[in-house]
Amino acid sequence: MAVTLPGHGGTPPPEDFSIENYARLTAELAADIGCDVVVGFSIGASVALEMTASGAFKGPVVLLGPSLSLQDEPAFLRIMDWLGTVLGSLPSAMMLKMIPMAAKHARVAEDRRAELLADLRKNDPAIMRQILWSAMGGGGHA
Repeated sequence: MAVTLPGHGGTPPPEDFSIENYARLTAELAADIGCDVVVGFSIGASVALEMTASGAFKGPVVLLGPSLSLQDEPAFLRIMDWLGTVLGSLPSAMMLKMIPMAAKHARVAEDRRAELLADLRKNDPAIMRQILWSAMGGGGHA
């Protein structure tokens, strides 16, 4: 089963955007549905790692594309975070506008690409800014 983290893809955001809170919420869901394995990509990998480190999830985890330090984060995300301190959610809004161009190069089946783009368009730039700010350590800029 694949899940979307709260605040992503137009889902209602959590009150607390910390990795620790995401891990707690996700571990509760994993327990509720009887998950045996957790796979996380990007921020989801950080969430899966925290689930294991905190003891909230006891099963195996697969980490895909984790960033284990601020320096591990892609430079464009660090730049987006920095720009967000000056321009608020405007950089996130601009990034959403550029996603269709980037998606043309994604190695995804055409019908799946359309579905993925539709989900990404549901993102709220202000919520994206909060998620990014929290993921970068609450303002820990490069």
